[in-house]
Amino acid sequence: MKLPFSLALFFLGLSSVEVAEAEDAIRPRSPTVILDSRRDRDSSTAVEVVSGQKTLSGEPHVNDRRAYRNWDQACRSWKRELRQLNRGRVIIHDCGPARVKTEKRGDQSLYRYESQAEYKIRVN
Repeated sequence: MKLPFSLALFFLGLSSVEVAEAEDAIRPRSPTVILDSRRDRDSSTAVEVVSGQKTLSGEPHVNDRRAYRNWDQACRSWKRELRQLNRGRVIIHDCGPARVKTEKRGDQSLYRYESQAEYKIRVN
């Protein structure tokens, strides 16, 4: 017996929903990151992480593209300095998304890009 096309799709849809629900039951929805030392479980080997934020901004410029390049240069410089000061202990360093701000000075418009940078550093 042949089923109408719409009915066949309905049954296929049901089987795919069941498979998806079974996969969700096996895999957790959100990943969990655990920093842990496998040698000992005492507090002397625990990993301490310090995190923070910093506002990055490039030099203002009349040209929008040039202002973005100034921000990009400030971002790369900040990352390089953070890595040099914390050799091998930087876990995350991200400049974040750049947002443009327009300033009026006289009859000119100056563009400046800013972002909220985040970092995480392993202390011990």
